[in-house]
Amino acid sequence: MQDGRRFIDNGHVVTTAGISAGIDGSLNVVARLLGRRIADQVATYMEYHWTPEAYLATRYAYMNPSTNESGRLMQSADMAYEGKNYAEAEKLYRALLKENPKSLDGWYSLGKVLGATKDHAGAAQSFASAATFAKNDHVGHMYYNAAVEYARADRNDDAVQMLRKGFEHGIDRSVVEKNPELAKLKTYLASR
Repeated sequence: MQDGRRFIDNGHVVTTAGISAGIDGSLNVVARLLGRRIADQVATYMEYHWTPEAYLATRYAYMNPSTNESGRLMQSADMAYEGKNYAEAEKLYRALLKENPKSLDGWYSLGKVLGATKDHAGAAQSFASAATFAKNDHVGHMYYNAAVEYARADRNDDAVQMLRKGFEHGIDRSVVEKNPELAKLKTYLASR
């Protein structure tokens, strides 16, 4: 134990001085392994005010230091999206997908960007592409997202087709009634 230090990190073992110091020590490990950006997001999600000690803050890489070039591209695109720089985010996600056309995260994230820019048909196509690479419950979720975006684009036939695929992959039919954007498809679904 050292006076004035909330935790000690020797590179292999982290010891802490108490409960909130344990949180600080844990966020230090996250920042060291995954980058300061992820540690800040974790702290925000926890609603925990985290201010790393100055001597440590300068040592943290901002982006995940253990990822490859593709991972850094994804992180850059995510940062552009979070900053509402949608044009830049779209450009970066598309570059990522050019490198790795089977990237579930790339297709999903591109769908979010296109939805935010009101390119609903493009967003739906991206979510449908993501569904082809998803597994388990995520497949239905991607088709559900595609259906919502097609409904926003007033492409009801396509929306119904995506909903049907979503139902095949576990989406509950009651979801149509709960989402006002899909409620208009209820009778449409019954008639097709």
